[in-house]
Amino acid sequence: MMLGSLLVFLLCNFLGRENMSRRCEICGKGTMSGNTVSKSRNHQRRTWKPNLVEVKTEIDGTTTTVKLCTRCLRSGYIVKKV
Repeated sequence: MMLGSLLVFLLCNFLGRENMSRRCEICGKGTMSGNTVSKSRNHQRRTWKPNLVEVKTEIDGTTTTVKLCTRCLRSGYIVKKV
C-alpha cells in the first residue's frame, strides 16, 4: 500500500497535476459532456462532474492533500490519514 502512495505522489509532482481542477489525481477522471434526452427526444447539452474529495494522506512521512474521486478512495488506492 505504501508503494502505491509513493507512486501517486511521484506522478502528481512529475506531471504537475496538483493544480488541475475537477480531475482525479489517481485515475484522471474529469468532467464529461453530453446530452440530456427527454421523453419527446429533445436534446439539451449538459455536463457531468466527478464526485471529488480532498483527502489528507501520509506519503513518505509528510502529510499531503490529494484530490481524488470517491471510487478511487473506496478502492483503497489511498489510505486516509485521520
